[in-house]
Amino acid sequence: MDNSASRGQTAIDGPAPSSSVLAVGGAERVARVAGGTAIARVALPLGLAAIQVGAALLLVFVALAAPPKQEGFRGLVNDTISSGARRRLELYRDALGWVPGARGGLDLSPTAYVWGLRAALVVLALVQLGALLACLRQRTARAGEAASLGPWSVGPVATSLVLLAYPPLSSDIFYYAISGHAALHGANPYLVPPKAFPDDPFLPFNDWTGITSPYGPLWTVLSRFLVGLTNDDPIRTVVAFKVVAAVSGLGMAGVAYALALRLTRDSRRALGAFILVAWHPAVLIESAGTAHNDAAMMLGAVGGLLLLSRPGGGLRSGLLLLAASALVKYVTLPLLACAALWRLRPGGRSGVVRTALGQWVLDGAAIALLAAAVFGPFWAGTRTIRSLIHEPARLYVNPLWVLPRLAIEERWGREAAVAFRDLTREGGQWAVAALVLGAFVWLLARTWRASRPDGMPSCVLDASVLRWQVRAWAVMAAALAFVPVNAHAWYAVWAAAPIALAWASATPPETPTAVGTGRRRWLRRPPIPWWLILYLAWTTVSFVVYHTRATS
Repeated sequence: MDNSASRGQTAIDGPAPSSSVLAVGGAERVARVAGGTAIARVALPLGLAAIQVGAALLLVFVALAAPPKQEGFRGLVNDTISSGARRRLELYRDALGWVPGARGGLDLSPTAYVWGLRAALVVLALVQLGALLACLRQRTARAGEAASLGPWSVGPVATSLVLLAYPPLSSDIFYYAISGHAALHGANPYLVPPKAFPDDPFLPFNDWTGITSPYGPLWTVLSRFLVGLTNDDPIRTVVAFKVVAAVSGLGMAGVAYALALRLTRDSRRALGAFILVAWHPAVLIESAGTAHNDAAMMLGAVGGLLLLSRPGGGLRSGLLLLAASALVKYVTLPLLACAALWRLRPGGRSGVVRTALGQWVLDGAAIALLAAAVFGPFWAGTRTIRSLIHEPARLYVNPLWVLPRLAIEERWGREAAVAFRDLTREGGQWAVAALVLGAFVWLLARTWRASRPDGMPSCVLDASVLRWQVRAWAVMAAALAFVPVNAHAWYAVWAAAPIALAWASATPPETPTAVGTGRRRWLRRPPIPWWLILYLAWTTVSFVVYHTRATS
C-alpha cells in the first residue's frame, strides 16, 4: 500500500527530476558556496585591515601626546630623550594642531604613554601574524585559482597613510634633508658636517651635527632633489621623505610577491610572503612613520633580483639595480656579490667559468661607471667614506645585547657591563662576518655543483638557483640586521623580504595525518614553521624594547 501510494503521489506531483534539473541545483549550490567564499576572502582581510589601521591611529595619537620631561621621566631612550627629538615632536604638533592631543592637550602620564605605544606595537605584530595565518587557511573559489592580492593590500596602504601623521622622532630624516640641502647649494656632505651650516633650516632638528654623511651618493642625490622640490620647508620635506619611504615599502612587498610566485606554485604562500613584508610593523613604521631609507634600499635589491632571474635575460640590468641599491646604503654589497654568482649556472664546467669571467668584467665595468657617475660630484678619496668606516663603533643600541648588559650591570656593576659591551662589540662584528662569508661560500658551492640533466628546462634549474639565492640573502640580511651591537629597529626592514622569500621557497608541509589532535598536532606541525614564529616574535620584542625603553 505504501509503495502504491508513493507511486501515486509521484504521478500526481509530476515526473521525477531530470539530470538537467539536478545539474542546475548543483550549480546553484556551488555558486552559493563560491559567493560565500568570495565574500569571506574580502571580508577577512578588510576586517584585519581595520584593526591594523586602528592600531596605527592609536600609535600616532599616543606619540603626539608624549608627556614632557618630568621627575622620574626624561623620555624614551631612542625616541624622545634628546632636545632635537623634542623639537621634532613640537614641529609636528604645530603642523597637526587640529588632531586631538597633538599639542599635548591630553597630557598623558608617562605610564599611559609608554604602555599605549607598547599596546599599539604589539597589536600591529599580532595583526600581521593573524593575516598570515588567515591567508594560508583561505580557500579559493576554484581549484588552481590564484589568491587575490588586492584585499590584502588595503591594510598596508591605509596604515601607511595614517602613519604619515606619526611624528618624525628620528633624527635621520633631517640628516637626509640637511645633506641634500648642502649638496643643493654646492657643499659636499661627505666632507663637511651639518654644524658647518648654522643657518640651515634643518639644523635645529638634527642630533647628528658633527658627522659627515654615512649614506650612499645616490641617496644624497635623491635627498637633494626632494629638498629642492619642497623649498626647504621642514614639514613639506618630512612628508616628501615619508611618501618616498612608504611607496618603497609597499613596492618592496609587491616585488617580493612577484618573486615568490617564481619560487612556489602555491599562490597563498606567495601572498603570505607579501604579508610578511607589507604588514610587518617595522616596514610600516620605519617607512611611512619615520621615513628611513632602508625600504628604498631593499626595493632596489629585490627589484634587481627580480630582473636578473627573469626568463630570457635581464641579468646585467638586475646587477645594476642591485648596485644602485648599494649606492643608497652600502649594506646590500654582500647581496650584490651573491647575485653575481648567477652567471655560474648551470655550473661546474670550464666553459661556463670562462664565459662568466668575461661577463663579470663587463658587469664590473658597468657598475663602476654607475658608481663614478653618482660619486663624481662628491668624491674626495677615502675621506668620502670616512664616516662609513666609523659607523659600527658609534652606538650600542641592539636589544639583543642591551638587555643582558643592563642585567650584568645590575648584578655585577658597571665595570662588568663595560667588559661585556666591549666583548660583544667585537664579537658581534666577527659573527656577522662569519655568517655573511659562510652564506656566500654555501651559495657558491651550490651554484658551482649545479648541473643540468638531459632534458631539464633551464627555467627549472633557474628556479633552484633562485631558491638558493634567497636563502643566502636571508642569512646575510638577518646577520647584518640583528647581530651587531649598533643594530637599530629599522634594520629589521633589511631582512623582511629575504626571510619572506626564503620561507616561500621552502616546500610547504603536507596536511598532517600523524597521531595527535588539537594542541599536540599544532605543536608538531604548526601552520608556519617555528623558525619563522621565532623571527616574528624576536622582531616584535626587539622593536618594543627599542622604541619604548624609558629612562629617569
